[in-house]
Amino acid sequence: MPLFYHVQLRAFRVAGNALAFTALIFIAASVWPASPLLAMLLALVAYDQLEDLLGVEPSGRLRYLDIGYELLCAAVGAVLALFGLTYFNYFYAPFHLAVLLTGLAVVAASLYDLYQDVKVVLAVVERGVLGQGYWERG
Repeated sequence: MPLFYHVQLRAFRVAGNALAFTALIFIAASVWPASPLLAMLLALVAYDQLEDLLGVEPSGRLRYLDIGYELLCAAVGAVLALFGLTYFNYFYAPFHLAVLLTGLAVVAASLYDLYQDVKVVLAVVERGVLGQGYWERG
């Protein structure tokens, strides 16, 4: 792939993560009076978007925890997108459009991070564990 494509993809990911982080903070603040637990969950998902924005990569055993965390973030993003889509059809409010776009950005970022984590884990298993003979008897 040309270098220009990678630069565009990186710029798109940074812009999407920044938008999702900011919107999730505002959504969490707006839901805090009704449901503090949901607001904390949204703040955790916002933290994941900030991690992606800053380029933080887990290492070692934390990668397995990150895979579960990305699955949780993808599920929350899907629920946000469904919520935004459901209410946008009735009210046509900018808030619900922002929630829909935020949910889609969270799902896209989480699935991309999940793909990267699984790719690294498979490479480590293929190179590190199976290459050293831990799974062989003899």
